Formats: sequence, structure tokens, C-alpha cells
Amino acid sequence: MLYDNLQRSQYKYPIKSTVRELVSNGIDSVNERNYALAILKGEAKEDEFYYTGGNKDMDESILENKGVYKDSKFDPSYYDPKFLDPTADKVNVIYQERGPLERDLLRVVDKGVGLGGKRLMGYMKLG
Repeated sequence: MLYDNLQRSQYKYPIKSTVRELVSNGIDSVNERNYALAILKGEAKEDEFYYTGGNKDMDESILENKGVYKDSKFDPSYYDPKFLDPTADKVNVIYQERGPLERDLLRVVDKGVGLGGKRLMGYMKLG
């Protein structure tokens, strides 16, 4: 109910905005998976994708507020390559009309990194 109220007051088109947000989250998850695999394989460095505290080219506003980004650092223990399919770069949106007594079903499916551990624990914290 809380999210429903936020969406209705924040967006002119709450359903379209919610679908856009879910698809964007799927795309972000797939991109994060690709970044993590590149780092774990030694094909990229952490500071190419994450704030490491040592990148002098980083936006100054990020450097001034680095405490806000403390949870945005790369944590290799979060990623297990055996569960990360590097060939699945799609985000599928599936809409299913159902009967008059059931709600329609919308699924947004990706093969990104998923949500687990500390990330899942903080998921329901607003802001």
C-alpha cells in the first residue's frame, strides 16, 4: 500500500512508470552482472564501474558525499560466476490477460545478479 500511494502521488502515469522502473531495474541488473564478470575475470578494474575512493576522475559531488556511496563498492563475495549467465542480455516483459475473476499478470524477467544478502535486507527501506 505504501508503494502504491507513493506511485499515485509521484507519477502522472503510475502503471507505465512502474513498468518502466521494473524494466530499468532488469537492465541495470544485467549490466551489473556483466561488469562483475569482467572484474572477476580480470578483464576490467573495479574503478571502471564502482566508486573505489581512489579515482581522481570521479565526479566531485560523489567524492564530497562518499559516505552515501559506502554500500556501492564492489563486493566480489556477492557474485558467484556459476550463477551468472553471460549470454543472457535480454530483459523479457510478459503480459498475460487472465479471466474476469483474476488480475492480469505482468512479469519482468532478467538473468542479472538478483537480490540477496544485505541488499535484500535493505530492500524495503524507503529512501
